[in-house]
Amino acid sequence: MTRLQKFLLAFLPAHRRAEAEAESRQWEIICAACGHATSIWDMGGVRYRGGGRPLTWGRCKVCGKRGKHRVVKQTAP
Repeated sequence: MTRLQKFLLAFLPAHRRAEAEAESRQWEIICAACGHATSIWDMGGVRYRGGGRPLTWGRCKVCGKRGKHRVVKQTAP
């Protein structure tokens, strides 16, 4: 867990921390250029009770291209 994750989750009760981690693992950032998907949790972030399909600016770790990447929530099958 990164420092940011530890700091943000420190204010939540134990059962909510587990929910926040599980939900953060469902949210993925998808590269517009190559389609590579990485979960928010694996990138060191937390997204809990979020909504929508926002865009974020950054560099893809696979193809190296900079640009806007879509943030989507993967639904469980």
